[in-house]
This record gives sequence, C-alpha cells and structure tokens, in this order.
Amino acid sequence: MAVSTFIQDNTDDIDLAAVKTHLRIDNDKYNPSLTVMLAGIKGQADAYCNDPTFSDYGGVVPAQIKWWILKACLAVYERPNMFSIRQDIWEQGADYYQFVWDEYIEDLKPYRIEPGFA
Repeated sequence: MAVSTFIQDNTDDIDLAAVKTHLRIDNDKYNPSLTVMLAGIKGQADAYCNDPTFSDYGGVVPAQIKWWILKACLAVYERPNMFSIRQDIWEQGADYYQFVWDEYIEDLKPYRIEPGFA
C-alpha cells in the first residue's frame, strides 16, 4: 500500500513561520520541536485522509485541512501529553482534559477516502 504525501507536499504555505505566528511564538527556542511537530501533523492528516491527488478538490489541499493543521499544532503545543490521563486526578473528579479522537479529527472527516475505495 502506497503512503499518501499529498498534504505534506502541497502545504508549503503552512510552514514553521505560519505555525509560530498562529501559536504567537516570537523566538527560535522551540524551532526544532515545532518543525518535527508540524511534519508529524501533516503526516497524520495525509494518513487519515488517504487521498493521493485531491482531484475532487481541483488538485489542491482544501483550506479546512490547512486550518486543521494549525489547530492541531495548537492542541499539541498546549497539551503535549494530551493522550494521557492522570488517573489520580481523574478519579477524584477533577476537571481534567480527556483526549477524544473523533473530536480531534472532525474537520478531516469530509476529505477521507476509506481504505479500499480509492
């Protein structure tokens, strides 16, 4: 099975500078981790959407996907441990963030090609 890289290859406008602007970071201290984070999130979008050409959208990455990339960067930057739940806090009834995959990926769902239907 081929790995789709269309989003990664066609979102040059969503680069490190755009992410830093969105996150309101004005120094270079976090550049290495932000670069890795951005590449990973673009890869995650490609893996989920599974569309090698986006031909239904004129061969361009839709703006909603680009917006999702920026929102995902913000979510990961603000909550780097968002996939884990501290049970000691959770069991005491504290208001603690719980990661919900369907809410996180909601904006990508309209652009997904289910595996086997490409």
